Amino acid sequence: MDFKPSKNLAEQIAQYLADKIILFQLKPGERLIEEDLARDLGVSRSPLREALRILEKKWLVELIPRREARVSVLNERLIICTGDILKEIYGLVARKSAEFGTEDEHRLMAKNLSMMEDCARDNDRRGYFDALIDYEIACLKAAKNVVLNILLKDLWPSSRRVQYASLKLRTESLLDTVALFRQAQQCIEEKNGDKAAAIIRELIGSETRFSVKYLPHFETL
Repeated sequence: MDFKPSKNLAEQIAQYLADKIILFQLKPGERLIEEDLARDLGVSRSPLREALRILEKKWLVELIPRREARVSVLNERLIICTGDILKEIYGLVARKSAEFGTEDEHRLMAKNLSMMEDCARDNDRRGYFDALIDYEIACLKAAKNVVLNILLKDLWPSSRRVQYASLKLRTESLLDTVALFRQAQQCIEEKNGDKAAAIIRELIGSETRFSVKYLPHFETL
């Protein structure tokens, strides 16, 4: 994507850099040289520094006082701790989606899930990743809980970097994962929120274990 300065410049810079970090276009441990970034993006250092502080709060950037900024290095403990939180939050999203979601919202969730399935069948990992994000957003909308919305949006940048790496490294078909999402979706549509939540918690737990196992290979992306 091209970078075009606009209002809320620091946030725009942060999102631009976050996308590159999530997709491993900026690698873990890579130095972020302010002078070079400011020149490449055509911005001053002030909004750039603010953007880097935003990314530090999202665990995407490490700021070393009086030295440098660099892309944060993923570690096992952070992945496990984030996974523990995510499985409970997404379990709650599933339960609330079943409780409060409308038929139209459930149809949108099912549509995004079908896109995930199509991408899985075609082994389109990037397409699957994008469809998964759309599915998560649709579920969150159906849950109708503003606090869940805030919590997840704060966790998304860090968790999506791990999601993307895991998808790129996975060799087996994604259709088995889609099948679990299908089971959860059916439970949501049947208003069985507890069962949907249990499936989602187990799915995220499994994904977390996979990410930890293949963490040493993330640097090859």
